[in-house]
Amino acid sequence: MCFVIAFAAPGLMRFVRGLPSGATLLWAWFAAHLVHFASVAILFATFDRIQIAQHRGQTALVVLIGSSVVFGAASTIASHSRLRTVIHNALLYAVFGIFTLAFAHNPVVLLRVLAAALILALALRLTACFKPAETNLTPAD
Repeated sequence: MCFVIAFAAPGLMRFVRGLPSGATLLWAWFAAHLVHFASVAILFATFDRIQIAQHRGQTALVVLIGSSVVFGAASTIASHSRLRTVIHNALLYAVFGIFTLAFAHNPVVLLRVLAAALILALALRLTACFKPAETNLTPAD
């Protein structure tokens, strides 16, 4: 849920006062994801060594690609150049796509709800670029 809120932050800012900045929320997600990486590594090393030994290439590829996307998205959070901003957005949308597909195809129904939450977060994020329409109505006398 941390990523969902961070991803939707640009759109949520209009509705929730006092919400931390999108960058702060993304740093919180990154910290949580590092804990997740460490926990999964410990679990696999402890309980699933045979699986890792049988699929070394696949395991290395998943770890390399997954960590690269996460570290890349985190390292470009406070980007000031146009190129780094584009890279950051591309990596952020890659994380969004990976999470959404993983949750949508999960047999656990509650995790499918997270896919719906991610799609709602996308809608909120995209509505952040819309400005409220200004009206030229004059008060009636």
